[in-house]
Amino acid sequence: MSSDLFLYERYIEGLSAGTSFQKGSPPRGGSPFSDDMIVIDRDGNFTCQRSGLQGSPEEFLRKLYPYLTDEGLKRAVQVEISDEFDLNKARVESELKHFRSECSKTDDFEIECGIDPENVLQEPLWLDDSIRQLNYVQMSPLGYPVCRITWRPNERKEEITGALRVEISGDPKRIWFVEDCLQAVLFQQLIQEPVFLRPNEQALKWNDYERLVSGRDVVCIQGDDVGDFTYTSYPFINLIASHTKSLISLRTMPLTAGRSFVRWLNPETCKQLLREVEKSRVKTLRTYDRAMYHSYIESESNQPLHFPQDCQMHMYWYGTKEGLLVHSNPINILESKEAQKKKCLKVVADRNSAIQQEGLRLTKAEFLNIRSSQNQLKPRRTYEQLKALIDRHIYFSDHSLSGLVALYVIGGYLYKLFPAYGYLRLNGEAGTGKTTLLNIIAECGFNGTLQSQITKAGLAETVHNLSCTICLDEVEKRSIAAADEYVQLLKAGYKSDGSYSKMSGKNMIQLNVYSPKAIASIDPLGDEALDSRTLTIKTVLKPPKVELQEWDIDIGHRSNEVITVRRGCYAFGLFHHQVVEKLYRKLPKSIRLPSGMVLENRRRQIVAPLLAIAQLIDTNEKPVAESCLLNALDAIWNPDHDQKQARYKLLHDSLSQWSKDEAFTAYREKDGLLYIVNDCWEGTPVAMKLGGKKNTLKWFDSLPGVKKGPVYLGSELETKSCTGFPLDLKVHKRTVREIFSRKLGS
Repeated sequence: MSSDLFLYERYIEGLSAGTSFQKGSPPRGGSPFSDDMIVIDRDGNFTCQRSGLQGSPEEFLRKLYPYLTDEGLKRAVQVEISDEFDLNKARVESELKHFRSECSKTDDFEIECGIDPENVLQEPLWLDDSIRQLNYVQMSPLGYPVCRITWRPNERKEEITGALRVEISGDPKRIWFVEDCLQAVLFQQLIQEPVFLRPNEQALKWNDYERLVSGRDVVCIQGDDVGDFTYTSYPFINLIASHTKSLISLRTMPLTAGRSFVRWLNPETCKQLLREVEKSRVKTLRTYDRAMYHSYIESESNQPLHFPQDCQMHMYWYGTKEGLLVHSNPINILESKEAQKKKCLKVVADRNSAIQQEGLRLTKAEFLNIRSSQNQLKPRRTYEQLKALIDRHIYFSDHSLSGLVALYVIGGYLYKLFPAYGYLRLNGEAGTGKTTLLNIIAECGFNGTLQSQITKAGLAETVHNLSCTICLDEVEKRSIAAADEYVQLLKAGYKSDGSYSKMSGKNMIQLNVYSPKAIASIDPLGDEALDSRTLTIKTVLKPPKVELQEWDIDIGHRSNEVITVRRGCYAFGLFHHQVVEKLYRKLPKSIRLPSGMVLENRRRQIVAPLLAIAQLIDTNEKPVAESCLLNALDAIWNPDHDQKQARYKLLHDSLSQWSKDEAFTAYREKDGLLYIVNDCWEGTPVAMKLGGKKNTLKWFDSLPGVKKGPVYLGSELETKSCTGFPLDLKVHKRTVREIFSRKLGS
């Protein structure tokens, strides 16, 4: 009998589990059902004295929680009569008190969950930071714990002590189900509608969910389904689908752009969520039974995960020096063995190799810094910091080339998104900064490493173990011939399926050699196919008047600059990879440069990743990165375009100056052309650029529609040898008519 009192004391005011039976005086207390006294007999049954209501412990709980099923009642009674330690009131109060007093002294909760703990301090919810476990307790009307739910942040595999129970007041038209109790608590604070934890397959048996949802609109907010069928949305949806008035299932990842639901949720995004629900009313749900799920969905997700860097399950992954895994959607950290257990991903690569021990840069401490600084690690800021760092140390004949290098380095942190990632080649004489630039790329790039005279086996092992941005210096010192195995390895390594085979003992193993590679050489590569996979930057000697800083990672704040850039690049991959992938897929089949040159096939393939990254950087900003990239590509593949544009600019400036000069009369408009006296070009900036009037007039002959000949300009100037420019000729983004409008009166 005494064990039944452990249950009743949770609900009956004034009753104590220590109450002893005395002759004629059974335990009693205030009834939770009405203004009445309730009595417990020796068989554990209850009786309400005035109403006559009576029954077993199961019937007592059924009266309190009408949605509990027979199985739910049985489980609840079984746990609550046992004085379960996890539901001990003193223990729960102690854990809550500790969390509430300590949360202001540590940021563990914010790090794990992504929100300020102030949001939950009034709720029976807390974090046990020693084991990274969240706890939520359902309370009886008297404040006794009756059900405890524990789970890891951002995971969908809870453990439940007791019977989960649902309570609902009034007759709401719509109810919501979410992935975990933290989501339920925060969402309930923002919406005046019932919000419940979506039950797993086991918990479905404890409440009558068919009756709960009957005739109501139901919205299920869920993440991606991974792992065992039991913890997915499908058992719940399969059960209730035919009982609801309408059923809408929304996945959080597209809604929040990869952020965790609780981090994304606020009054404004709540309005966005409601709008999304209204738009989704006519959508048909796709659901699966256990056999289909495990045959197709789970098996498809059971993919190999390449430890240093990979993109799997719509998440981006980085390996840390400690052997942990950092991932996105939402950003978190877990042990490698958990990836197999919880994400159905098998970690591959030798994490104990010396190459990884020395070459992996990301640490748990750095991850925490990145996560806590994400608001400052903006894509545009990282791009500008990296470009400025390059510009201070390297001279380029075209300033846009540093922007291309910056994009290439950033892309090395998410290159696994793309089926191919081209190479960067620095070609120029000694002393033009090739090695310095390789050093900068290696320091800022993903697990970057600078190598000279590395063997093909060493190259393959380094790339396989680090997924690194590898910089190869003095490439001309080895044989660069089409038949050379080293070159064959390089040609294979620009595509995601590139591999290298080597013997390990008696076994043949495959090493993945796909990665960003920067190559420096004085001589040509000598292999046309390899050259077609590269973006070649011609390095030149800096002019004497140009001042550059000496590159030394140990000088001043240089190392801090590099660390900040790296953090920004990691944040780029973790927070923005999905948007970059979307932009990549939307790129046109032909990419047009400012010069009019069209990039297709192989050239488009090696440019597309950089263009998608540039477009992300320019999102909601002035389009700087994309225009810089396109201009840089013109400088690489169409170098004459820059020279032509510079000439057009000087021509524009002269015409504009004469248009404003009231004393200038050596012109005439005739037959749709603007004629300028040839002698006027002597000493102009464009003539100085081209080496004199003669060369300038010769260049004019190459412009479309230009005519030359004697033209009568009036009695004062009489007839002069002139050059006529079509009024609709575009010169530096403006037509001749527009430039000369003050004189022409239009």
